Amino acid sequence: MFEKEFARVISGEEEAAYGWTGANFALGSLLESSEGSGTVMNPALTYGTLEMGGASAQIAFYRSNEDITSNLFKLQIGQGKHWNIYAHSYLYYGINESWNRMGALLSTGESSNVTSTAHNPCLAGGSEIDFESKIYFIDGHESFKTDASGNSQSYNAVLQNKKRTGNYEQCAAIANSLLNKRYNTWCDFAHHGDCSFSGVYQPKLPALTKTSGAFLAFSDYFKVFDFLGIPNTSSLQTLQNATMHLCSMEQEQLEIFNNDRLDDVDALKMCFRSTFALEMLRGFGFDMDDNITAADVINGHKVGWALGSMLYEINTLPWKYVPKRWHENFGVDDGLGIVAFFGIMTGSVFFGVLCVFMVSMKKRRGYAKISNVQMVDS
Repeated sequence: MFEKEFARVISGEEEAAYGWTGANFALGSLLESSEGSGTVMNPALTYGTLEMGGASAQIAFYRSNEDITSNLFKLQIGQGKHWNIYAHSYLYYGINESWNRMGALLSTGESSNVTSTAHNPCLAGGSEIDFESKIYFIDGHESFKTDASGNSQSYNAVLQNKKRTGNYEQCAAIANSLLNKRYNTWCDFAHHGDCSFSGVYQPKLPALTKTSGAFLAFSDYFKVFDFLGIPNTSSLQTLQNATMHLCSMEQEQLEIFNNDRLDDVDALKMCFRSTFALEMLRGFGFDMDDNITAADVINGHKVGWALGSMLYEINTLPWKYVPKRWHENFGVDDGLGIVAFFGIMTGSVFFGVLCVFMVSMKKRRGYAKISNVQMVDS
């Protein structure tokens, strides 16, 4: 078991669900299907979301039915309408903690003894990097060691690659091993194969249609796409090709490719980060010809769980649904402006701010801009 080192403001499941909520709200895919009450069955358009932070990674997507046997988040938006969302957060699968687990695997291996140096095929040829961690691999499993006072013991090592270049195949094998698919045995039995990795149940990804199945990827996914220089919307095959090229570099070649965009340490980590991002996507069930859209900004707004949480929490305030005809004399924007003013004046700051945001969204209606990618409403 991992020790509790991360203080959370919200649960991992909420982070995944709120990230989905914020993205789909910013894209205009949420509100029109949330009017009335009951279960959302045939929304006009939804996007699945993927996020990779420093400590954890999240996945969330809409399901039209309620046969989710685990990680079901009933998202209520509006007067009484709820969305069935599959949402899961993988702690220690964020990019920083995955790097720490990878370094621990190479440094401690199958024993608890730390080597002073360890070969890392994910590094550019002729490079090395200092490594410090509290994670150990003992008998093939991640663990911690504590002193007599119960404090975690850390250690230092040097990860190096004395070969001419990095090695994508070996790096991918290491990254794939970190997904811990060996823990899927019971999950595959209990859920008839509907599992991702690390023993986690996940229903099949939604089929790609005109209204579902597209996925947006945020945070470190976007940083990987941006560093590799591939289009915002790219297939896993395109991601793999670019990653193989990156991982085949010598240190001098990497410095030229980096061109001072990242500091030297972060640039050295990018082969692993790109490889691990790809292995995560494959672990979720994406095929090599599936496209993922990496995004940092949607409609001029940086979207994260905070926006989705704000939208979700206003449902706890005392309010009631007012049909659109109520503000026909004012116009949509004027009506929202009045509600925003009332919300702010009465102390409902979250509600007021949200309505102000909705006004700006209405003024942008007709297209949704994801970073440098235009997505036209059908």
